[in-house]
Formats: sequence, structure tokens, C-alpha cells
Amino acid sequence: MARTVIFSYRHQDRLLNRTHPFIKVLALLCGCILLFNASVFLVSIIALFLVVLTGIQRLPLRSYARQLRFFILLFLLIALGEYLRSHSVSSALIVLARYALMILYALLITDSTSSDEIASSIPLVNKSVLASGIELTLAIVPMVFQASEEVRIAQRARLRRWSTKGTFGYLSTLFELLLIRLEERALALEGRLFDAKRKRHAPPLSLYDLPMVLATALFIGLRLVRP
Repeated sequence: MARTVIFSYRHQDRLLNRTHPFIKVLALLCGCILLFNASVFLVSIIALFLVVLTGIQRLPLRSYARQLRFFILLFLLIALGEYLRSHSVSSALIVLARYALMILYALLITDSTSSDEIASSIPLVNKSVLASGIELTLAIVPMVFQASEEVRIAQRARLRRWSTKGTFGYLSTLFELLLIRLEERALALEGRLFDAKRKRHAPPLSLYDLPMVLATALFIGLRLVRP
């Protein structure tokens, strides 16, 4: 079975997939802004909410394990920097949790929302050339991770060990593969007579949006009451 690519959309019939794309994007932005200076209590509440959503969405975190190593390294560097600044282990752990929850937020949204849905649902962007630009840009993100995974597997199969020369070779191969994939996507869009100005229709709001709206409102309320 093919490995699931990080930050890619999976078609499912679950709560998050049925939630309005704009509500999810707005919740992601609000959640990330709140997490920047969130207290331990608010971080815990948001973490509990995201863990529940992860279970409902059945997010394939095991499949993402290898691709998440970059973020794990980044989290460790962030935590180390915070520890050196504050000389507090608890402060470093809180900062680590904040950034980890931001990534989990993004994983849940991208797992349940296609780039076309996002571009079609954002106000003032809908039915415009800019919407097509957003759609294509978001579609490229999982392509980068997929190409990186393919190059890594190929080099591992050739029993190549890490070296400075090997790193440059890896990057060169990665960029070459990305250019090929971008060319293939361009040809595919051309073959489908892709029209950047085509009319787009956002889905209507529904009761499935209520959990995300209430949760986001709760987080904002807690932030105002307990800054």
C-alpha cells in the first residue's frame, strides 16, 4: 500500500470533511494565533480538542512518521532555544506543545479539505483568478513531500550513506524531480482545458460546522477570560 503523503487531502465521509472549508480555515488561523501566547490551561484544552478530532478523522500519523522528522527536529531546536533563553524546562515544553499543536491543526485541515474547496470557499477570493492560484499552490505542497520521500527511498535502496556530496546530490535530484512533476501537472491541466476564471460555488453552511465554530469561540473566550 502506498505511503500517505503529509499535508495531502483524503476523501472521507467524516465530521471534518463535512465541515465548511472556510470555517476550517478560519478555525486554523484563530487557533494558531491563540497558541502563540496561550496559557498552559488553554494549550491543554486545545490539545484535548485536537486529539479528539484526530481520533474522529483517523489521521494516519504512523504513515506520516518519516515525513514528520523534519518538524520533530524543528520542534527540538525551538524548545532548545527557549530553554537557553529562559532556563526553564516547563517553558520549553509549553513552547514545544504550542508549535506541535499548530502543525496538528494544519494536518487535520489539509487532511479533510481539498485545495479546490479552500479556494472556492474563501470570501473575496471565490470566482477569481486568485482562487485558482491558491488552489494550485496548495496542491504543490504535498507534491514536494512526495517527491522528497521518493528520492529518499531511491537513495536508501542504493545503500547511499550521508555525506556532503550526497546531500547536494539529493537536493539536485529532488529539484529535478519537482520540475518534472510540475511539468506533468501543467500538461495535465492543459489537457483538461483548465480555466482559471471558471465559476466556483462554495458549499452551504450546515450543522456539521457547529462543533468547530463552538470550539473556536470557546478558545477565544478562554483567552479573553484567562489571558
